[in-house]
Amino acid sequence: MSPRQNGGIVFQRIILATIEIIAKKHILGLRIRDVAKKANVGLGHLNYYFPTKAALLSTVLDTINQEFIKARERRKSNQDSLDSIENFCAFFEEKEYFHTQLQDCMIAYYQFWSLSNQNSEYLKALNENYNIWRSDINEVIRDGVIKGVFDDKYANLVPQLMVGIMEGAAIQYPLDPAAFNLSAYFEGASTMILMILGIDRSELD
Repeated sequence: MSPRQNGGIVFQRIILATIEIIAKKHILGLRIRDVAKKANVGLGHLNYYFPTKAALLSTVLDTINQEFIKARERRKSNQDSLDSIENFCAFFEEKEYFHTQLQDCMIAYYQFWSLSNQNSEYLKALNENYNIWRSDINEVIRDGVIKGVFDDKYANLVPQLMVGIMEGAAIQYPLDPAAFNLSAYFEGASTMILMILGIDRSELD
């Protein structure tokens, strides 16, 4: 494995510095010299790991996606021990975790999203992520339908609805976290979608 792929300390400092700069200055304002300064590495050292800005950005997007994958693996590892409604709610809990604990990653991710219509690599990576996300949701919903917990009438629409609603938070929350009650938003959103699935949450309390 090459030094550019070994996940060493310098490599990680460069990636984290890039994410922080993107989150604060926008991806279009990223300068390699700023990354080197933020990561406290020489410009030549940075170029050894990432010969081009495109290579750096590609690795950053992959790193963010890997964080999402790890979170999803943690959620799925608990899936068998939870009931259908708990597994449904876990998606909203996961998204809240992303926003509150991986805030810079989330801001950077949506900047890649904003450029995806101009960059086929970004578009492919984001589409793969959304397809996995919708597939995971669909798996939980279909399992709940089979078990007789969820109504099947609009079940096929729920993955798209859930992703759309959660992405609505992604647009609004980073702009002014103090003015956007993320927990209440996800609580209300999950309650409304459960109603579509035939579940009155008030009867569960």
